[in-house]
Amino acid sequence: MGRQGQRWPVWILLLGLSVSVSGITRQELFPFGRNAGDQSLHEGNDQTHEITLDKPITFYDGQFNKIYINTNGFVALEKPTEETEYLGNMPASFGMIAALQGDLDTSDGVGKVFFRQDSSPAFLQQAADHINRAFLRMTW
Repeated sequence: MGRQGQRWPVWILLLGLSVSVSGITRQELFPFGRNAGDQSLHEGNDQTHEITLDKPITFYDGQFNKIYINTNGFVALEKPTEETEYLGNMPASFGMIAALQGDLDTSDGVGKVFFRQDSSPAFLQQAADHINRAFLRMTW
């Protein structure tokens, strides 16, 4: 009978992954709000704002000159459909990048969704650093 390879218990693997993943501190967040030059979405439920980009972005095989920011925690590459058409029906029929998807209703004046374009080298480097930290570099 051939010897099977050694198997690592799942809990050891999960423990190892949880130890190697770190979050960011409050000081490492991007500055935000009106003082940082941000705009904010209008108060309400399912609010969307169209942004014309200074430079087009490439996403998969398409180039886009506009993006749409929504109170439901996503960026879209096409104008989003009504909320009732996509909630619970994923993937959405439009190009949705669901970064922080959650159904936020700001009609009561509580909470804001801030956004801005920024292509300064320092901002881009900070974004790249956060992205690199989010993806584990696994070595086996």
